[in-house]
Amino acid sequence: MARYMRRISQRDAVAKPTGRDRRRVLLLVLWLSLFAVEPAASGETWAFLWAEAGRNDYQVRQGSAIVTLKDGTLKATMRIENKTELMEFIVTGSVSDGTVRAKVTIGASEFLDVPFRGTHVVRRWEEVFEGSTGTESIVLTDGINVLAFSRDLFRPPGETPPPRDR
Repeated sequence: MARYMRRISQRDAVAKPTGRDRRRVLLLVLWLSLFAVEPAASGETWAFLWAEAGRNDYQVRQGSAIVTLKDGTLKATMRIENKTELMEFIVTGSVSDGTVRAKVTIGASEFLDVPFRGTHVVRRWEEVFEGSTGTESIVLTDGINVLAFSRDLFRPPGETPPPRDR
């Protein structure tokens, strides 16, 4: 009996992983990688909305985008992915005195370097609300479709709030 038990325990100790075990490990690695990835250093994460004109209505999609605003230049990339479609957007343009001129490309479509115009607005709150000191938005249109970006503004760590009038 002892000899039989020894064979079973040796055989079980070296069992090959099953497909189910491999899937569990893969899912664990993917889940952990979600928390390890940070937005690109060159941009920040903004919310975006894409409203595309149809015959009698608009089809609205939304998600998050990586947006860079630096030295009057706008660059943004975003992706909409669901069961039936994959849309990748690239926006490049310029920002000057609240006016934005940009070109929008949607990958794998005839929508290439379509000119859009719009506004860039920064609004600051009088009082901090849930940590937010204001909001920043970019709204673009080609006259038919609308593309909008938005983000909350927060005071950088260590920065002291401006003195309040009493």
